[in-house]
Amino acid sequence: MLNYFHLFNVPQGYFIDAVALRQSYQRLQAQYHPDRHVGESLQEQHRILALAADINAGWLCLNSPVARAGHLLALRGVDLTSTVMPLDESFLEQQITWRERIATAATLEDLEALRVLLLKERDEEGQSFAAALKRDDIDAARRHHASLQFFERLLEDLRQQIDRLDDMS
Repeated sequence: MLNYFHLFNVPQGYFIDAVALRQSYQRLQAQYHPDRHVGESLQEQHRILALAADINAGWLCLNSPVARAGHLLALRGVDLTSTVMPLDESFLEQQITWRERIATAATLEDLEALRVLLLKERDEEGQSFAAALKRDDIDAARRHHASLQFFERLLEDLRQQIDRLDDMS
């Protein structure tokens, strides 16, 4: 498995320096963009194209908190497709409450306040994920990763609701 942290030459961990990641991505993109290698052999062009695809995939992965957490687990040999991790009942109830707040928000200001809250909660979940991974508690890390996936879907639903309200304005 390709380690995207190594590819981008950034420290391996849940929390990442976004500026360093962006700079590394831009450097790699400039160096390995297929258009810069049209004069190379066909074999070299295929190698560069594959590397450019890896660079793009790595950027998408490391730039997303959920995908980055999944990549960290995969690097430890965890198969995220094997079993569904049960989540705490109170967490699931809170998800329902947040979804109701998203659906019933009347103003963009209400949605923005909820977005700030959800980002804070997601960041706390990310801290719990990182702590579980640090102490090699893979089951706990998997549960936190599953929770992070819920936050990602919630935040996407929130973005869509913001777009709907914004379109009505």
